[in-house]
Amino acid sequence: MQDHEIGSVLRVGCAFHVELAPRTRLRADAVVAPYLSAPKRWQTCSVTGSKGEPAYAWAWVATIRARHFLLIRKHLETGELAYHYCSVVFAHSKSSSTGQRRHRRPGQNLLADTDPADPAR
Repeated sequence: MQDHEIGSVLRVGCAFHVELAPRTRLRADAVVAPYLSAPKRWQTCSVTGSKGEPAYAWAWVATIRARHFLLIRKHLETGELAYHYCSVVFAHSKSSSTGQRRHRRPGQNLLADTDPADPAR
């Protein structure tokens, strides 16, 4: 799928291993305590579904691979965790003034012309 620039999200179990840095390979559930203990590491949002509107917190964890991430969902009432291994295809946008193509990063506003994380743009 990556050869065709198609992103994917794969639900994985807690025993799934991710490589966060060279020589740092952890189970998905082992990422939570050392790296995600601070509340600021989680983004809270609600998801409307057939069973109502449960609130979840989400954490996006980078891996050693530029296009692969571990997305962790935490149910705010029960604390139940769900793990997702994501392969991201960076969207391209064509700049109207220069004709150059720019790459977008995960978390960057795909609709905006500028990257809010980059004050130079």
